[in-house]
Amino acid sequence: MSSLGRITKKEQHPAKSLGPDADGYTPSPDAPWPQGARETYAQQIAWSQSKKLPADPTTDDAFRELALRVRAAGAETVFVIPPTALPLPPFFKQRDGAETVFAFNDPSHFPALYEVANRSDVEHLNATGAGAFTQLLARRFCDYLSNPH
Repeated sequence: MSSLGRITKKEQHPAKSLGPDADGYTPSPDAPWPQGARETYAQQIAWSQSKKLPADPTTDDAFRELALRVRAAGAETVFVIPPTALPLPPFFKQRDGAETVFAFNDPSHFPALYEVANRSDVEHLNATGAGAFTQLLARRFCDYLSNPH
C-alpha cells in the first residue's frame, strides 16, 4: 500500500510485472537497430571473446556460500549464465565439480544466441532468440537430469 493508504496499481495487479502471460517473460518489440549498432555489437562480441577475466574472490565466496546453504536445505544449485554480450568473470575461481554452471555466454559455442536476428538489442534476446535459448537451456537441463552427477 502507498504511504497515503491507497492501493497502487502495481499492488492490484502484481502478475502484470511478470509479462503479458504472467510467465516472467516480457517480449521486446522487434524494432530496427539504430544506425551503426550492428557494427558496434559485432566489435563488442569480438572484444568480449578476447577477454578472459579472472574470478572475483568475493563472488566466488558468495556463490559457494549460496551453494552450501542450498545443499544444506536438501536441494541442488544450478547456476545459469545467460547469453550476455559483455564479458563476465567466472563465478568460481576454480571449478571443483561441486557446482553446476550452465554457461551460455560464449558466442563461439552458442552462435545462434548472438546473431543480430535473435536479439532486440545488444544485451536482450528477442522472441525468436528467447525461444532458442529456452530450447538450449531445457536440453541442457534434461541432459543434467539424465546423467548421474
